[in-house]
Amino acid sequence: MSIAGALVDDIDIFLAETMSTEQEMLCAVRAAAAFGKPVIVSMAGALRNRNLQEMPSRAATVAELVLQEVEQGRADIPVLCFNCAQPETCSQAVDAIPQGLRQRLRESKITLGIYPNMNAGAAKRQTDGVHCENMPQKMAKREDLTEDFLCGLCDQWMTAGVTYIGGCCGSTPEDIKIIAAHLKRGQ
Repeated sequence: MSIAGALVDDIDIFLAETMSTEQEMLCAVRAAAAFGKPVIVSMAGALRNRNLQEMPSRAATVAELVLQEVEQGRADIPVLCFNCAQPETCSQAVDAIPQGLRQRLRESKITLGIYPNMNAGAAKRQTDGVHCENMPQKMAKREDLTEDFLCGLCDQWMTAGVTYIGGCCGSTPEDIKIIAAHLKRGQ
């Protein structure tokens, strides 16, 4: 709670970002919520297990835990996001949340968000572990992330009920401009 306490006077909302486990998320949410301010929850979209295998299917459990915190009055969580994973993996996380659970999220005024990695090789680095001596100075961007591809992802996510869309590792100001322009056209 000391980090949240140090920040509380200077912020409007807390961001519990790139949380790796349900336990880590709950600790962060409860520490921040104790100060009476909203907390945006953003889970690492791959939701890796102890063996670093991608488990985006765990998103339903995360959504249920977020709902319990809100429904039981322990926290104000306006947004549940998935970030810091490939776009496809973030999509799998949202898709793993059953429609009934998505409806409960909406009824509790919890919206969904996605802001994926846009760099190449991130999944391999995350699976193999990070070794600083082997890190390139600049991460390569995924070559398939064209404007059409980004717009298609945005459409897919909006159809799934995602209302906050952005970019994480490897995204550029140009990517964000493309996303923003597409979302404005879709309104």
